[in-house]
Amino acid sequence: ILASLQHPNIIEVYDRFTEGQRHYLVMPFIKGRSLEEHLAELGGAASEAKVIEWALCICDVLEYLHSQQPPIIYRDLKPSNIMVTDTGRLSLIDFGIARNFVPSAQGTMIGTPGYAPPEQWQGLSEPRSDLYSLGATMHHLLTGVDPCTRPPFVFEPVRKIKPSLSSGIEQIIDKLLQMRADQRYPNASALKQTLLSVTSPVQPAVVPHRPQPKPPIAQPKQQRTYPKPEAIVSNDGGKMVLIPAGEFQMGSNDGGKYEQPVHTVFLDAYYIDAYEVTNAQFKKFLEANPQWRKDRIDRKYHSVDYLKDWNGMNYPSGKADHPVVYVSWYAAAAHAQWAGKRLPTEAEWEKAARGGLVGKKYPWGDSISHDDANYKGTGGKDKWEGTSPVGSFAPNGYGLYDMAGNVWEWCADEYDGSYYSNSPQNNPKGPGISITFKNDDFTNVKTRRVLRGGCWDFNTYVLRCANRLNFDPTFTHNSIGFRCAQDL
Repeated sequence: ILASLQHPNIIEVYDRFTEGQRHYLVMPFIKGRSLEEHLAELGGAASEAKVIEWALCICDVLEYLHSQQPPIIYRDLKPSNIMVTDTGRLSLIDFGIARNFVPSAQGTMIGTPGYAPPEQWQGLSEPRSDLYSLGATMHHLLTGVDPCTRPPFVFEPVRKIKPSLSSGIEQIIDKLLQMRADQRYPNASALKQTLLSVTSPVQPAVVPHRPQPKPPIAQPKQQRTYPKPEAIVSNDGGKMVLIPAGEFQMGSNDGGKYEQPVHTVFLDAYYIDAYEVTNAQFKKFLEANPQWRKDRIDRKYHSVDYLKDWNGMNYPSGKADHPVVYVSWYAAAAHAQWAGKRLPTEAEWEKAARGGLVGKKYPWGDSISHDDANYKGTGGKDKWEGTSPVGSFAPNGYGLYDMAGNVWEWCADEYDGSYYSNSPQNNPKGPGISITFKNDDFTNVKTRRVLRGGCWDFNTYVLRCANRLNFDPTFTHNSIGFRCAQDL
């Protein structure tokens, strides 16, 4: 089974051979340790935030396995079978007892006591059996209590063992560990969405319309869990979505050489705006930062068309929820800093756009119509002459809107057409000066910057997730806007 699988978080098989009566697999050496070993190094338990990050990654793997035809049941999910590399990437190993799922078929009991669900003891494992094992694994990682040392199917509530944990994570684990499979989550996707909605037990107050950034979302490590992926953040009132840590395939063989080679990139978890920054949000920024107003901005930070469609401090009538356009890269970076955010790196933007899909042209698949996005031409939902209100089309798999079409979006990176040939595998930021931290001095930037996503006035080719455009940071146009990102 393992040799047929291709997923960034499943160990790869390079080759296989037989010598004598023994069969061998050739696989890469993973420089790292198992989560069981990592847990021992941590002193017995991991933070809620880290366990959720790991669980989201495993959910992606289980979604992949369970979507095969027929579904593949892993059957032995536990900390010792999950490797974490020195760069933080997870890899599921040991597929020795994985099998294809055949409804109503009975087999032998195989698995690890404490982690295997009741139906697996009866030889009746199914996709939801892996969810039970994930629940047992999360319970172990959060509390330090190894279920192998406890009576079968007996788990104390996690908050009874560790009161600092959130009620949300306790409810999730309780549902995962239900004795009956039909009382658990229906699939890994449903579990992932619930994990993404777990809120921090202590959240900062939301104070909109203030010129100073509010306290960061992240709380002290002993209290923090992942906040909601869609939450009011900083001054601009934008909703942000959590993109979990992990690998993805960046680039495409369908485009020019500047999109090649296709290469594997690992990114730490981060937040990104669910929507493009709107006119109404940008007006708040201008009210708090008058030096960026149309009549006051330094000429070196924009072209002649800066905010061309605005009348003083007023955006075009009826377009409060349309993406702001005619903004230079400098103005986008300034807005991001004011909001306590930053511009996304090119890699962050592409991973977010792909929505968890692998090798697809667009955020939703390989085909496109005017019911999917706002791009050149009219028909379907595309009834606008220019930009459309943000969120007018269905979101991608991460819950992000307009990642294809509507407006081009500025990224932090300097453009380099050959960068993919030698870019770092982990958290690439592009050559030159990139806006990564909120206190960076972006005004020193002079080189061309990357834009992504295509726009309302271009054809479908440029709406592909991998397509790259670049302009001088002073450039403005009625098809160029932006969205923001933020570190955890």
